[in-house]
Amino acid sequence: MMSDGEFLRTSCGSPNYAAPEVISGRLYAGPEVDIWSSGVILYALLCGTLPFDDDHVPTLFKKICDGIFFTPQYLNPAVISLLKHMLQVDPMKRATIREIREDDWFKQDLPKYLFPEDPSYSNNMIDDEALKEVCDKFECTEEEVLTCLYSHNHQDPLAVAYHLIIDNRRIMSEAKDFYLASSPPDSFLDDQHLTSSGAAVASVTKPHPERVPFLVMETPPRPRHTLDELNPQKSKHQGVRRAKWHLGIRSQSRPNDIMSEVCRAMKQLDYEWKVVNPYYLRVKRKNPVTGMQTKMSLQLYQVDSRTYLLDFRSIDDDMLETKSGTATPHRSGSVGNYRTTVKSDVDGGDTPLTPSIVHPTKAGEGSLASSLTSSIDSTGGGDSATVPRPGSHTIEFFEMCANLIKLLAR
Repeated sequence: MMSDGEFLRTSCGSPNYAAPEVISGRLYAGPEVDIWSSGVILYALLCGTLPFDDDHVPTLFKKICDGIFFTPQYLNPAVISLLKHMLQVDPMKRATIREIREDDWFKQDLPKYLFPEDPSYSNNMIDDEALKEVCDKFECTEEEVLTCLYSHNHQDPLAVAYHLIIDNRRIMSEAKDFYLASSPPDSFLDDQHLTSSGAAVASVTKPHPERVPFLVMETPPRPRHTLDELNPQKSKHQGVRRAKWHLGIRSQSRPNDIMSEVCRAMKQLDYEWKVVNPYYLRVKRKNPVTGMQTKMSLQLYQVDSRTYLLDFRSIDDDMLETKSGTATPHRSGSVGNYRTTVKSDVDGGDTPLTPSIVHPTKAGEGSLASSLTSSIDSTGGGDSATVPRPGSHTIEFFEMCANLIKLLAR
């Protein structure tokens, strides 16, 4: 246990960043050594190299103790003066925190430097969970936090705490591979999908195609071969079901974080969207060349206890469906016999995420059930007459999806 006023004597870490008093084995105080290390880091950020570096350690120590380093000509004279002040060999003459904060080069554009404006972030989108966490930590009301955020007072403690929570959540998401690859699994053989001739009856309870074994980490791996497989009579009736492709993104982050990132990405792409509910969006994009609008819907599904799937579906206003004397603008976003995961979800695999209370705004638009029903009607019946839209709506839809996926995967 250290006492107040006691000096330090520990020497550890990379010698390139160590102060002369550290490598010399003398007693030292903490703040002066930290200033020296900060000066080395500042030099490395500005010049791309270290001020003191040599393969021969004794020569490196001599350079550090002499305090002589090269300064490129392209450096600002003000920052050269600050570097020399921070890399002063005598710790008593070395710059202090107060002197650094009062330096002219350090104060230049200081507020903008400390609080850069993120073009992908909008104060109009408030994270409810982060807002609640700030209120719990600071014992304040939501109105007080919102007032600080909308007033653009970045130095207010409530605003700082809110943005720190958002940034920390974003860093944690990146560390956990926020968006997983959307390619099919390495093997299409899944022992969980071996079914008998009565599979049609049990199709109501079949799992979602995204529930592949590598996502289930809690249970131990099952053996590949069982005694039942040794029965040749039974094996004749067994079939192998292929894992389905999907047009979407899987994520293990929280639903609100996923939708927030999606909205920020769509804003950068100049997409327009309508919120049917927090987990169901209708999006449109105007082609700058043809002037035609491409529309799609985004629905977030829960695959298992930890994984969510953001599903992309095409919406074509010019694809008229006259079943039962009615017309609906919805159709499946798949091509030919390929289908999106919405079909599997309707069959009973998973349920879409919905808020606790949903107020429909228009018939067939505010209700998720009506949207899904329209999709099934448009793809399953041979008695529905369709009038295809001229042009390349499908290609534009895939291009729209690809732009969004590429931006989210960065």
